[in-house]
Amino acid sequence: MKYLLFCIAFVLMFSLSGYSQKQLVLVKKNKVITRISEGELIRFRRKGQEHFTKGYITGIQQESFRINEDTTYLYNIAAIDLRGRPNANFKVRQSGIMLIMAGSALVLINVINSQDLNPGIAAVSGAFIATGIFMQFVNNDIYKISHRRKVISMKY
Repeated sequence: MKYLLFCIAFVLMFSLSGYSQKQLVLVKKNKVITRISEGELIRFRRKGQEHFTKGYITGIQQESFRINEDTTYLYNIAAIDLRGRPNANFKVRQSGIMLIMAGSALVLINVINSQDLNPGIAAVSGAFIATGIFMQFVNNDIYKISHRRKVISMKY
């Protein structure tokens, strides 16, 4: 009976390892930024091109991935768009929104409490709002490939 249970466990263990899924992993200084699996939408720019290519990944190999019949090698990728994808980077756009809200709230609270606008608080609030608006335009949604920022293919 023990031998039968051992055989079943052995077969299940090795059969489940065959179901591992290949993923594209974006790494920055040995830290995983995000993962992209087969069947997910990817938007990327190839080296030497100005426009972004968009499509669903239909296959991932060791050094390349496919979108329908188009094969792209990993060393040929210049940038990947991370908008709408969870990632571990500092979120510039969300921080900018928080600064805009903080600057607006600061002015509003000052006016409600003292019935007039303090020039010092107005200057600080204006700096918060201006910095937040600037951060809306300077964001890190585009992951540019470099010697520290890499795209690798691995089984997960």
